[in-house]
Amino acid sequence: MFYTLDRGGRTQLIANSADGRDLRVLQEADLEAGGYQYEWDTADLTPGLYYVTLLLDGQPVVKTSL
Repeated sequence: MFYTLDRGGRTQLIANSADGRDLRVLQEADLEAGGYQYEWDTADLTPGLYYVTLLLDGQPVVKTSL
């Protein structure tokens, strides 16, 4: 997955199940503004729908496009 930070800070990528439960922290790091890529091996997961939440300094980063 690719993501871009508009500013630097403490980041967390958190995997969530379709019903919103936190499954695991995929990555925690202090990052600068810029573009990043994270490879998530999902081979050990039960087939289904999963979400990844990106937190920056404890707040969700939400991006929308039209």
